[in-house]
Amino acid sequence: MSSATIAAMAAIAAGWIEEEAPVPLHSGMLARVDAWRDSGHQPLGALWHPIAEVLYHCGAYDAELAACRVMVSLEPMQPSFRLRLGQSLLRAGERDEGISVLTGLAGLPNIRIQALWSLLKAGDGSLLIISELERLLLDDGIWSSHHADLVKHWVSADSTERGAAFLDAWTERWTLPPTQIMDMAMMAMLVGRSLKARQLFELIWRGAPQANSNTVGRLDGVVRPYDQEIEAALVERIEEAFRRDEAELARVALPDYGPCAPSSRVVLLTFGMATFFVTAMAQVVMEIPR
Repeated sequence: MSSATIAAMAAIAAGWIEEEAPVPLHSGMLARVDAWRDSGHQPLGALWHPIAEVLYHCGAYDAELAACRVMVSLEPMQPSFRLRLGQSLLRAGERDEGISVLTGLAGLPNIRIQALWSLLKAGDGSLLIISELERLLLDDGIWSSHHADLVKHWVSADSTERGAAFLDAWTERWTLPPTQIMDMAMMAMLVGRSLKARQLFELIWRGAPQANSNTVGRLDGVVRPYDQEIEAALVERIEEAFRRDEAELARVALPDYGPCAPSSRVVLLTFGMATFFVTAMAQVVMEIPR
């Protein structure tokens, strides 16, 4: 864009903000416009996407929709603008128009994937939509939340076998990055692939410190054999507890809930640094009598 075009686009955005955006947001939005104009080289999306994003996160959905219409009027063929317009229309309850915008949307695979997900969430669960989404995600070698969401979709639709087939097909084609091993293992558990889950957990645990095993056990199914040394240590700890004076034992003072107190209380426990394992896999629940 030329300097004159940049100045004109900044003026349009600033004028729209002052007329349409909630007043408490003016200062921050106008500062973004100034920064975009002064940079002199950023695309139009770098100006309008942040404006629409702020409106969305602030719950100003009508203003977000109005901003999206301006975006599309400025660059009618920009796929990311049309994607955002379609999603905003669906949020605003304009289902028919939103589906119309998203159905024929073309662009980079990620744009199309997001459009298909929006159509699926809007209730268009046609075989063509799902099949195209599955094909695009199989062709995408970077595991993401979209892949995991498709597996969850099949499970929630009582089609666990198809979710498992998708998982198998993807892992046969692509190498899973270390940062996504936990997510993939959870998906494997979700579709009943316990052996695959165990193999993935083994990759995580292979380089883990012994302290992890001592704290939360072995999630890959490998445990230290129970032997006389372990039993002796347990017995000693139990006997030591019984040797202590009553006054030395820890006490938990439970509050008095009065006559309406429940018959039992439930406490959710986690294990310090291993919280992410516990919250992902299970919650240890202990009932304490009143």
